[in-house]
Amino acid sequence: MGKIETNRQEIYASRQGKPFDLSIDEIIEEMREERTQDVLQACFGK
Repeated sequence: MGKIETNRQEIYASRQGKPFDLSIDEIIEEMREERTQDVLQACFGK
């Protein structure tokens, strides 16, 4: 856990104390859409 906390503090410092504005739900949805496009392209060669 110490390494995770250290990384969190470094990221927080590099962002000058600003939290991330992204929703985890939005990130997951975007990743799903990208994966779907990758699969469709692999299957149908678009």
